[in-house]
Parts: sequence; structure tokens; C-alpha cells
Amino acid sequence: PDAENFRLNIGLLAIGSYLKYQGIETTVYYKSRFYLKNLHQIITPEIKLVGISIMTVQIDNAIKLAKKIKKIRPDLPIVVGGCHVRLFPKDVIKQKEFDITVPGGGEITMTEIYEALSSGRTLDKVKGLGFRQNGKVIWTKPQEDMDLKLLPKMDYSIMDHLSLINWYDRQKSMYVYSGTGCPFHCTFCINSVSSRKFQQRNITD
Repeated sequence: PDAENFRLNIGLLAIGSYLKYQGIETTVYYKSRFYLKNLHQIITPEIKLVGISIMTVQIDNAIKLAKKIKKIRPDLPIVVGGCHVRLFPKDVIKQKEFDITVPGGGEITMTEIYEALSSGRTLDKVKGLGFRQNGKVIWTKPQEDMDLKLLPKMDYSIMDHLSLINWYDRQKSMYVYSGTGCPFHCTFCINSVSSRKFQQRNITD
């Protein structure tokens, strides 16, 4: 889920689409407030992994959501990513409700996290994350930027309650995932401190 977002989160949709493309059943939820009362129906025994996307203004909502999930399933791994995690990964992993942080791109890393946990392997061989093990925080090697040519088409069927999204200017519209990163270095933008390279994507995908 998105910690609390009123607009379409292209990043989550891209990760979820890639997971489904790899054969991993995935559902993307938005507006965590809408789902808080129904978490018991969502967090079922079949759920193997939860991912939460966080911007800095959403950190409190993310912690609140993670606490409620842990009350239902204390054993359920919670992965957090997004802009806030990219900027402050060491601070985020200090939150005991968060088990794994992904400060970089999530498509490949989330897939490998799921595969490792499903097969009982440790996470130390998965690139691009931080996690706690025996009371210590372990950081693995950075994940390489994904070649966007490998990203499948956006799969809107994985989104729950698409009608909840506030589209641009309340008009009938659609976002276009045209690439990642940015060729510019505006000081107010996360790209000024991020090592993520600029990649364009075929807009017909």
C-alpha cells in the first residue's frame, strides 16, 4: 500500500506489475485510511509480504499502518521504500515495525526478497536493502538500476479500488511512465542527492 496518497503512485504500480509478470500474485492499495478498518480482511494468512511506499510527510501514517498490520500478523515481513527511505534509510530501519528497507528501485529487489523469504533463504544475498538480523542492521550491496526495457506494461488490474484515486485536476486523465531519474539537478529535488541515472522508457509500454 501507499502510506497515504491521493494520487496514483506509478512506482508502486510498476513494482506490482513486475511482480505479477514474474508470477507473484500482487495487489496494490492506496489511501491507507480507507483500509485501516478492513485490515483483518486484507492481511490474511495467505499474504507473504507487505510493501509500503513512503514520502517524508507520510512517515507517521506508515508507522501507524505497520503497527496495525503487526497486531494482526506479527510474523509478516514489512518492506518500506519510497523517497523518504531513499533519503533516510538508516533512520527508517530503526522503526521496529519495519523489517526491511529498500532505498533504491524496487522491482527487482522486491521480487528477490519474496523469492528468498518463500524459499527460506537469508536476505544477505539480495542486493539493495537493509534488514535486521540478530539485533544488527545489515546493508547489502546496491541494486543496479533496472533496464526499463525489461519492465512489463503497467497492469492496472492489480490495483484495488481504482476509483479512489484523485486524477490530475479532477479530470479524466492518465499518468504516463516515461522514465526514471532526471537529467537536471534542481536543489529542491530528490534527484539532486540520488545516484539514480536518467532513463527513458517507451511510452507505448
